[in-house]
Amino acid sequence: MAGREVCSEDYVMRRAGYPTLALEIVAEGSGTLRLHGKTMPLRPGMLFAYGPGITHTIKAAGGSRLVKSFVDFTGEEGLRLMKASGLLPGKMAMARDPESMLRLIDLMLLRSGSVTDGSRVLCADYLRALLRLCAETVPLNRRSKNPSDCYRRAIVMIDADYAGIRSVSDLARRLDVTPEHLTRTFKSMGDEAPLKRITLRKLQYASDLLIAGGSKVKIVAAELGYTNPFHFSAVFRRHFGYSPRALQRRVRGGARSVANVNSNKGKSLKSSVRKRPTIKN
Repeated sequence: MAGREVCSEDYVMRRAGYPTLALEIVAEGSGTLRLHGKTMPLRPGMLFAYGPGITHTIKAAGGSRLVKSFVDFTGEEGLRLMKASGLLPGKMAMARDPESMLRLIDLMLLRSGSVTDGSRVLCADYLRALLRLCAETVPLNRRSKNPSDCYRRAIVMIDADYAGIRSVSDLARRLDVTPEHLTRTFKSMGDEAPLKRITLRKLQYASDLLIAGGSKVKIVAAELGYTNPFHFSAVFRRHFGYSPRALQRRVRGGARSVANVNSNKGKSLKSSVRKRPTIKN
């Protein structure tokens, strides 16, 4: 069984257990997860597992649209892979590569409508890959004194939710550190300032939206957290060397390649169908 849930603001799911093994990963939005009496915030990139006898409560945060993908499965091999990854039922972590994990679940959904042997084999292979990726997580220990732990958590969070991060202070709050500590951490790791990384990701996404067409500049600006579209346009121009409207004119003129239109001076940053996959021994 695999699916993708778009949850309303008042979404609450309480379970005393679940009949199969299950894995969920947050794609968008925020909320809270209570596992074995411990409550943790849900952010993009967070994954968690549950199963028989695992009491859990999932809530969406008010004012936030929580979007998450899930897969339920059976089979002894699946449990062995969960043990090997360290993400047993009742555990949660932050994925190092959430985009690949979400893509694997999407591939399972794509194949779920087929009943051929080939599709069943592919779904089992996708599930194996997904469970192996669970071993590649970022520490959730917020009190870790190792700056690389905070840095990796920040990078994963930026990559997973750059459009929703409003400022360095917002990112620091999500990581439960001060903005000053976060800036020092990035500097100690030899990286550019966190604000610059967030801004670059936002601008590349904005460029993609504008190239795709159909989006007004002020709508793109608002989606990325810019309350003033003129400020957004100024930031965009400083980075790429031309305004958002100039980019749109280039697109209308036929330059539809990101590589072509962004080759100036700017930097580029590189409802569910339910089928339960089973890994046979």
